Amino acid sequence: MNKNIVPNSFIAISDFHGYDYPIEKIKNYYLNEYDKIFILGDATDRGLDLQGKNGLSVLFKIKELCDKYPKKIFYIPGNHDSFLYEYGKYDSILAKEMLMQNNQYTTIKDIDALKAYKSNGFKSLLNWLGKQPLQKVHIYNGKTYVFAHAFFNLNIFKSNYAFNLDDYARLGFNPESKEYQILWFRPGNKYDPMDVPPNVIEIIGHTPEKLRKGKNLDLINSSGTYTDVYCVDGGISYGDEMLKFDGDYYSTQPVKHSDTSPKINSISNRISKLKKINKTLKIMDDAIYETISKHGVEQAYTALGSMYLNKDNWLNYFSRENRDNIRKLKRKNIIDVLLYFSIDGSVESGIFEFSNSVNKKVKNNQYKKIKKY
Repeated sequence: MNKNIVPNSFIAISDFHGYDYPIEKIKNYYLNEYDKIFILGDATDRGLDLQGKNGLSVLFKIKELCDKYPKKIFYIPGNHDSFLYEYGKYDSILAKEMLMQNNQYTTIKDIDALKAYKSNGFKSLLNWLGKQPLQKVHIYNGKTYVFAHAFFNLNIFKSNYAFNLDDYARLGFNPESKEYQILWFRPGNKYDPMDVPPNVIEIIGHTPEKLRKGKNLDLINSSGTYTDVYCVDGGISYGDEMLKFDGDYYSTQPVKHSDTSPKINSISNRISKLKKINKTLKIMDDAIYETISKHGVEQAYTALGSMYLNKDNWLNYFSRENRDNIRKLKRKNIIDVLLYFSIDGSVESGIFEFSNSVNKKVKNNQYKKIKKY
């Protein structure tokens, strides 16, 4: 195990749906890159045959990892876990019907076979799964992150921070309940802002990227501001990319290696670089905030692109004061800022991520001066 892992650094991944390669990512990379690993449910169903092939095998492997690394790897169940659990543990006809509605006949066949043989291993799996909390909180680098499969409910967490899959099953299936939202919420569904925690970053799975493209996932919270929400369901069961979130760039990222996971021996270099670009970052942040406030984020992309390409028309996008301040900057320092925000090493990615980070401040009306390091 890598001893240079940053304490409390983390990765969130989700919705394996019968695919093994996320398990291999965990074993071969993430165990040596992150202090904590959060898996946000739905390991079973779908699979290579779209009927649940290999799903139970994947869940057994996750349990094995969680048992081996109980303070490092955490599984947070999803709605498909509830089907498996309630049919396997309580012989729920409704849960079986839900599996059938989702065409998960291989899952049903595998559960029936394990039940028929009275497998102690299957009983152990169900007992473990039922005890897993549906919501988790984690603090890293001075920020609070909350995790759930589909929706983190602040008030349920306050009343029972260990509210688990068995607690959910015993309540019975009720689409009108707030407990239901934890496993089933979709972007655009109605919700109570008083249930949304303020001053946190929420990480979820459940809704594949192709179903949420173009949708704003952020939620109005109990303070009347917006809570940032990121989803790591890339839709791998449909052949799309596996996504991760690790809090480093404030965006979900496609899973690729060699990885850019935070480690102790790289943090000092990162902070040192930020010190060097801090003045440039402050000036650019002010200018882009003004541009987005007046003209929208698309114009910010254009403005930054013109600055990067050293085109004269970048002057048109800023006020006189901001133009004068930007003129004093070195082009190299501007590029350093954009590369700092990049998630793939390209300036184009940096333009997109930097603009979006400022856009969130504009939307939340929470503009603050850039903190000096």
